[in-house]
Amino acid sequence: LFASAGKRETVLNVRVSNSGNISVPYAETIAARGLTTAELRSELLARYQGQAVEPEIAVAITSTEARSATVLGNARSPGRIEIPPRGIRLLDLLASTGGVSQAPWEVLVSVQRGATSASLLLSAIVSSSTNNIVILPADTVHVSHEPRRFAVYGGVSRPANIEIPVEDAHLAYLLAEVGGLNDRVAQTRSVFVFRPSVDAGLATAYQFDFSRPEALLLASAFRLMPNDITYVASADAADFNRFVSILLSPLLGTARSSTTLGN
Repeated sequence: LFASAGKRETVLNVRVSNSGNISVPYAETIAARGLTTAELRSELLARYQGQAVEPEIAVAITSTEARSATVLGNARSPGRIEIPPRGIRLLDLLASTGGVSQAPWEVLVSVQRGATSASLLLSAIVSSSTNNIVILPADTVHVSHEPRRFAVYGGVSRPANIEIPVEDAHLAYLLAEVGGLNDRVAQTRSVFVFRPSVDAGLATAYQFDFSRPEALLLASAFRLMPNDITYVASADAADFNRFVSILLSPLLGTARSSTTLGN
């Protein structure tokens, strides 16, 4: 603002107060709220008339919390991210935090805007530009790792609750991961996949008949969903009844429908 022999300009970093005012040397307090940078420059020039010879003033916004969004959770560098003047979309916002280290189909992204919130898997956001929404100031984005686990019970070699490291998990892959059907006890005609419904207390049961060769093709095409439960019945029908009554009934209630595949 005031030139000197060793310094031709002065750079001041000024924070706007909660009341919308700024304080600069020799200009006292200025109400900056609602002013553009050009209007604030004009106000400063008017204040410095008579105090400096032909003062030259440039005003620029270096940072603003009013134009920022917050990223929380499993991002590499969560925190408050400033929104550039041109705006920013959700994927660019996540990229500015370093992204995520987990597979996109296991990452749930939630955006909260005021009292409204919505969640989608990162894979769904990447695959559709419609889901890559524009982020607005004060939005909060929460990133969480939601590993998919698939339970297998009954007549298989290694009953387990396992993670599958591929996006399109299918029944044939799952059975291979647990060692396949146990030839000594498995009822090949009675391989079930129980799928919880969006309706509370209901489930859909899919039955596969692995005594028929085409069932292998069907199992390779049958895509599993998170929370699916696979059960391979044994020769003892009582085991299946116990499984349904003890494990499934508290979780799913009565199966709404049963579809036989492989017949």
